[in-house]
Amino acid sequence: MSELKCVIFDLGNTLFEDGKSVQQSSEVRYQKLKNLGYEVSRGDYNQAIKTISPKFEEKYAGDYRRLEYGPFMEMVFEELGIDYNEKDAKKLDKIFWKERVKNRVTKEGANEIINYCLRKDIYIGIISNANQLLLESALEKLEVDKEKFVEVIYSTDVEAEKSTLEPFRIFLDNTGLKPEECLMVGDRKDEDIMAKESGMKTVLIENGREEIGEGLEPDHKIKSLDQLKEIINQYC
Repeated sequence: MSELKCVIFDLGNTLFEDGKSVQQSSEVRYQKLKNLGYEVSRGDYNQAIKTISPKFEEKYAGDYRRLEYGPFMEMVFEELGIDYNEKDAKKLDKIFWKERVKNRVTKEGANEIINYCLRKDIYIGIISNANQLLLESALEKLEVDKEKFVEVIYSTDVEAEKSTLEPFRIFLDNTGLKPEECLMVGDRKDEDIMAKESGMKTVLIENGREEIGEGLEPDHKIKSLDQLKEIINQYC
């Protein structure tokens, strides 16, 4: 068994709590919509969001473009039957992501486990389905110098999501690490645990809700980040 050299983290619902941020961000986006001169009632807006959200997820499943600015609001405008400016659609999506970034908070134990890895001379990395705004904000909120991360991969940069092997392959190519030297930690079977296909060891964080997505079975399951220490010690 190869010695563990790197622990790779997902961001959302792994190092960060998303929680209320989606609802709050949607409300801020609505206010911006009104400020831009679009006459839409809050009820019609909320109904359009509710209708479009599953359609958007289906259309862009596993597609990094879902994290770009514009595609979601374009579908909402079309659902509302409103003529719109493409620049406005991008502005509204960007407002949404900016608000999400502002409301995100680090999970209990996030900084502690990162520093634990560093104290044990284990590399740390990030592979996340994120855009640049989400990624940069996350690095700013963590109490860790971003230079400490051996590699940071986010989907809109590499034009691939974690439902494919591409982000994991790029991580390994860029770092020169062997897959068996890496441990991927995340909360989704259909994304983070895909790392197992590349040969990495995997840890699924159970967040007290039904597991999202179908996929490979993780090597380990934990309920909180502090339990990760015991797993790390098994490989060191």
